[in-house]
Amino acid sequence: MESVVIGEINFRGEHRYVHLTRYPMGNWIAMVLLPFNYFARTPEMEIVSVNLHGEVPFGLAPDEIVLSENNFREGLVDTLVEAGLVSRTDMYIDSGFVKFPVCKIIGDYTSHV
Repeated sequence: MESVVIGEINFRGEHRYVHLTRYPMGNWIAMVLLPFNYFARTPEMEIVSVNLHGEVPFGLAPDEIVLSENNFREGLVDTLVEAGLVSRTDMYIDSGFVKFPVCKIIGDYTSHV
């Protein structure tokens, strides 16, 4: 599976690389945060996107991604917006009691993953 680094952020006090790749099931874009020292093969990879399991939500463009701010990720979208990596949309995906924000990826990265 191809992946591309789209930038770096400081999130929860840690410097992270932001990677885009694709989920094997459904082929939707996945966003992964890797520690700055990931070449040391540390297991601290964090998937911060939501896999849509092959379903096409109404209106989701190829350069949009569904992100999860659950599980102690409050402020993730704001951090990615401030870094210039994504922009907010007005869309949310409902899943049970949770609403996941849909964001637009800034830059032409989706053709590389």
